[in-house]
Amino acid sequence: MTVIGEALNRLSPSARSANPTIAIPEIVGLRNRIIHEYEWIEDERIFAIVVERVPELIDLLARLIPPIPPDPEPEIED
Repeated sequence: MTVIGEALNRLSPSARSANPTIAIPEIVGLRNRIIHEYEWIEDERIFAIVVERVPELIDLLARLIPPIPPDPEPEIED
């Protein structure tokens, strides 16, 4: 969660506004709590977030990534 939060924190304002379905402030806030207030973190809550919410986030982000084009077929020399 810390890496995801840090990456989202570095998004430009235009990228943030272009993706309103991603809870960027909440994810960045969670990252900040994990990094700076770790003594107050409830392990069960973090586990629940990872199990329940991260798959949703992956689905949202996957839609933003263009598909990788297939490798061209190698030319066969005779």
